Amino acid sequence: MKGAKTSEWIRGKVDDLAPEMPLTITYNGRPAASLLCLPTDLKPLVIGWLFSQGLVASLDEVQSLGVCADLRQAQVLAAPDRWEEKEAWRQVLTSGCGGGTILLQQLVGELPPVVSSISWELGELQEYMRESLRAGEVYTRCGGVHGAALVGRDGLLAHSEDIGRHNAVDKVIGKGLLLGTSFPETAILTTGRVSSEMVIKAAQGGIPLIGSLSVPTGMAVEIASRVGLTLVGRLCSYRAVVYSGAERML
Repeated sequence: MKGAKTSEWIRGKVDDLAPEMPLTITYNGRPAASLLCLPTDLKPLVIGWLFSQGLVASLDEVQSLGVCADLRQAQVLAAPDRWEEKEAWRQVLTSGCGGGTILLQQLVGELPPVVSSISWELGELQEYMRESLRAGEVYTRCGGVHGAALVGRDGLLAHSEDIGRHNAVDKVIGKGLLLGTSFPETAILTTGRVSSEMVIKAAQGGIPLIGSLSVPTGMAVEIASRVGLTLVGRLCSYRAVVYSGAERML
């Protein structure tokens, strides 16, 4: 009805929004990836991305790493050079929409089984998730970002935020590598949907559990089940859902 005031609008300010930038990663002289990301924790992001893509097996393989936010460039020298070794692997991960059994077999065939003796109580995972949410400064200020945390038995080991769910996970994996963390004794907590690629990132490092405020995809559950990774969705809801690896939950 004309004249009835039911809502209102205001003019938005760019300064109130999360910043975003492209970052090009060069690996041994080759353009490897361009990531759209928050301009924070760039070194852990690059290290975590290299590790989760199988381009480095450990921090010791990174001979030099230079990151320049102003130039939006990251230059990496690593040995051994794993580019050709992981070419098919990278194509599967970057396509993200390949189909059927061939894709699943290729992904799982490249992954080691996840082996860990650690168990988790739902209550402690929920408390660590809440602690991670409280650490989300960008989200608290302006929203529009995802958060991820790497947690151990004694609480948060690393926390990061990013525009993308995958980037946030890469950042905490990179921080874990820089800290010399034993990944089989950790878990990843995330605010976003858990895709198959996020399960692959965790499994690549031997991280035995992913917990999320959201839910996983079907392929994420299938891969997690095959490699022995515990996947928990709706973590902080009244009734959390364990999709795979229930034997690790107390």
